[in-house]
Amino acid sequence: MKKLIAALVCYLAVTSALAGGLLGGVLWLIRAEAGSAPVRVAAIPPRIAESIERKKSMQPPETPQAAPAPPKPMHQASVALGQPAKWVIRELTPSAKKRKAPATAPSYAATAARNDNPY
Repeated sequence: MKKLIAALVCYLAVTSALAGGLLGGVLWLIRAEAGSAPVRVAAIPPRIAESIERKKSMQPPETPQAAPAPPKPMHQASVALGQPAKWVIRELTPSAKKRKAPATAPSYAATAARNDNPY
């Protein structure tokens, strides 16, 4: 009984240590450090910056668009639904017993000779 209790205590200690380590690692990753390096923004190369400026200047100013025409009122469509499929239920009759064909000898010759065919 003492061995069982000792094993249970060891199991709980190891499980608690693993869970604590996992939780501590997650909290360490989430925590925002005050002394961390300042956030830097990558500089845009001049060639790309010029291209962006050209594209901005080439865009024509937005002109207000006229209000779209109101939608046409809905009307009832004159269509007919298809006819439902007709189900035919047949009576099952016991089928006549079929005779088995008499067993015949195989059409190939059974020999003990070897051949080179792998199949």
